[in-house]
Amino acid sequence: MRQQDQGVEVAHGHPQNPLQRVAFGTSGHRGTSLKGTFTEAHVLAITQAIAELRASFGATGPLFLAKDTHAL
Repeated sequence: MRQQDQGVEVAHGHPQNPLQRVAFGTSGHRGTSLKGTFTEAHVLAITQAIAELRASFGATGPLFLAKDTHAL
């Protein structure tokens, strides 16, 4: 399933399909784009949540991100 979002196509997983659900564990969100469990829409939602949380407590410093070397 895809949705047009400001001229950008965003892929969505199907939560009804157990094989496409994101798992939540002690190491964070687990999933893979190769199986449809970790989609662009999921990454966008996490990014938005982080931005809103930082704004809510006035964070102005840098946010450091690291690249996962595993296949996404």
